[in-house]
Amino acid sequence: MTPKFHYNSALKYLDCIIMRLFTIIAILLIRTPSFGQSFSFPVISDSSKTMKSFIPRNWFIKSNATGDLNGDGIADLAMIIEYKDTIEEIRQKNQDSFVNKGSPRILLVLFKNKFSGFYHLILQNNTFILRYGEGGMDPEPDGEVLISKRVLSIRYSFLRDTDIYKFRYQNGDFYLIGFSSFGVSGSTLDGLEINFITMKIKKSTGDISSDHDKITWQRFSYPHLIKLKDYAFRDSFEITPDISL
Repeated sequence: MTPKFHYNSALKYLDCIIMRLFTIIAILLIRTPSFGQSFSFPVISDSSKTMKSFIPRNWFIKSNATGDLNGDGIADLAMIIEYKDTIEEIRQKNQDSFVNKGSPRILLVLFKNKFSGFYHLILQNNTFILRYGEGGMDPEPDGEVLISKRVLSIRYSFLRDTDIYKFRYQNGDFYLIGFSSFGVSGSTLDGLEINFITMKIKKSTGDISSDHDKITWQRFSYPHLIKLKDYAFRDSFEITPDISL
């Protein structure tokens, strides 16, 4: 006997399948991360007499340093501030976008007016400072700011090496004038120093147990000095075919 085809039953079965598909899609949409697109970086105050006034609500100071940066003999201020919560943030790594789960960090540079005593915001960079999760084998890159001899340094301490970016204020902007990196791999010590004033690269390598390093020098050229405000991410600029900063 040939079974009868029940049209209404088929429609009910099809409706059930469609409803299940819609439910699954809705769950996936809810669970899919927004990748930090809803997060907005704060607008920092232009000027104030106190450092606290430049720190927005729900942010705290991770690192700060004082020292003269513009040559007027008055101590200026640089600091890294960090958001209290972690977010999924679209970042750039080796020219490819990726999502990092960490707390947003902002670099602020403030000049102090010797007459009024007010600090004035000179630079705000929302992306250059590394986040937790971007330190390699040890997720925390441990970034800090330093000021010495009118040079603003941003130092990252990784598990096996240390990188230092050096910026100087000139012609109304902060420019990258030097970079250094020192690390250890096994029993080998490696060093890299780049001078954007002399346009020379110094590479050194040696054994931990030896006082003698092998040193090589290399000249390079770059069309212009790199501005700190243009530094979107680490490794944004290719200096030589094998070196990106």
